[in-house]
Amino acid sequence: MRRLRHRSDSSLQEVLNESARLRPSETAIRSEGPSGSRTMDFHALSEWCASLSSQFRTHAVGKGAVLVEAPSELTTPVVLLSVLFAGRTALPVSPETTRAELKQLVERIGADAGIGRPSFLNRLPAEVGARIDSSTVERKSGGSSPSLRDELSEGGLLLQSSGTGGPPKIVRRDASALLAVGQGVAKALSLGPGDGILLTIPLFHSYGLDLLLAALVSGCRLEVHDHFVPSRAVASLRSGEVTVWPAVPLMLDVVSRGKSLRPLSSALRRVVSAGSPLPIRVYEQFRASYGVRVGQIYGASEFGTVACSDPAEDAFDPASVGRPLPGVKLVVEPAGGEGEVLVAAPSMMTEYVGEPTPLGSDGLFRTGDLGRVDDAGCLTLTGRIKLMIDIGGQKVNPLEVEQVLAEHPQVREAVVLPIPWSDTADRHRALIIPELGLLPDLEELRRFARARLSPHKVPRVFSIESEVPRSATGKISRRALQERFNQKGKGS
Repeated sequence: MRRLRHRSDSSLQEVLNESARLRPSETAIRSEGPSGSRTMDFHALSEWCASLSSQFRTHAVGKGAVLVEAPSELTTPVVLLSVLFAGRTALPVSPETTRAELKQLVERIGADAGIGRPSFLNRLPAEVGARIDSSTVERKSGGSSPSLRDELSEGGLLLQSSGTGGPPKIVRRDASALLAVGQGVAKALSLGPGDGILLTIPLFHSYGLDLLLAALVSGCRLEVHDHFVPSRAVASLRSGEVTVWPAVPLMLDVVSRGKSLRPLSSALRRVVSAGSPLPIRVYEQFRASYGVRVGQIYGASEFGTVACSDPAEDAFDPASVGRPLPGVKLVVEPAGGEGEVLVAAPSMMTEYVGEPTPLGSDGLFRTGDLGRVDDAGCLTLTGRIKLMIDIGGQKVNPLEVEQVLAEHPQVREAVVLPIPWSDTADRHRALIIPELGLLPDLEELRRFARARLSPHKVPRVFSIESEVPRSATGKISRRALQERFNQKGKGS
């Protein structure tokens, strides 16, 4: 695979300009949406970014952070890169972010500028004085790229953490960290100019941004879908234009559910999953449907992607997230068994905005994830410390219980949550999402759990749920579920 080679001190802007110089007419970004397909080659992308970053430096007042509406469409990568090239810090947000949420974000990060469509700009609070309508931004033909050495003070990104154990934190990652994660992912996936990445992950999510950066660094095509539509995703996977598909378990499940073997394009060489644990059921289902083995990626908003598994390796384990990327230090504490995962990486955040940053003197970040490392150096995640439930002094890992319940043939998914019981202990409940058209018998589920789990791990309460709140990448929102039950006052 032909790859671009960059100096160790290259910037994101230099990387883009190199692709524009070497392969100006090759497609950089293609977007798919209700209005059809749109494409942009590397020359246009470089020129448009240069023009918009210049406009932004000239016309946007202030030096604070920039709120960027980040729909999954052609212009979003341009806007994000332009803000970085202008030396500013961007916070990409969902187009569905409410007025109240935007006000809170502005107060937390001190944003004084916003870029987005009119409906987004109208929801911004008055403190945001500089506003650019992204729907009217046009590339100025004939514009020259800024002098690299004069304008090389690149900005950074602010990202909202998932907030699994509480309100989302705001993570700051600078330009060097963004370049590092792009390089790491590009190398882990062996990306080169001949590749095409199908991006069905939102561009305001760390996972989606990592793949955008990897595409930029490797000079490969990026196909962006405005929403995940299963039939449209499969059509792209069959087109012969896509070689790599980064997905989440829910997407893999939906496109392979109930399908007999229907091989995808021979061009597709890599499918990876991230965002939440990949159930073995989904792995086997996707493989049986399409003949493709799915690897896993491990990362977080705080440090981007830091590990990746490769199905082509002899040591491949579908339950593992693989080995650390180049330059990444990944350890489990205490060593030798299950423990907390600690990470140090060149893609590490610089800080939590307005909060202490939990980095040790050795530069290691305590992730809160539980895992173990095998003899081949591969990491398998086993749970979250903050999710552990104390049942009378005995700890219950909800992920373990969920995996067992999901083995029942009538259960598609299970979520285990704590039930406040006393000031010293909790109980736990299991929310069951059944297979379509089925209604599992709850007593049968209880017997099923008792046969496979120690008594203290068997949920006290079982209930059926038709749907559960999820994030933009399909991850179940435990916090929203817990708040729902707290409001209902269900504690027994």
